[in-house]
Amino acid sequence: MTFQQKINKLTNSKSWIAFLIIFGSWSIATNNPETEPIMFLFGLILLIMGSYRIYKRIKLSKSNKKSPNDYLNERYANGEITKEEYDKIKDDFEKS
Repeated sequence: MTFQQKINKLTNSKSWIAFLIIFGSWSIATNNPETEPIMFLFGLILLIMGSYRIYKRIKLSKSNKKSPNDYLNERYANGEITKEEYDKIKDDFEKS
């Protein structure tokens, strides 16, 4: 298992969230000052994991976007536009 797969498995784990909720509830109920640094660390870990997941989703969504040329090629392949229209639009893309 690669490092990236381990990170994905860790950030996908719902058991972390359940653990933090249970531990946080216990910490609040006992009002124990000794657990405050531990809760801060768990909160920090949760924040880092959430930030990583958001970053990964944004990066993935940007990589899946098609370029205008891809759409043009699809339209030409499907017969929606003629060869002349295809060449004209492609020239317009190259000029801009």
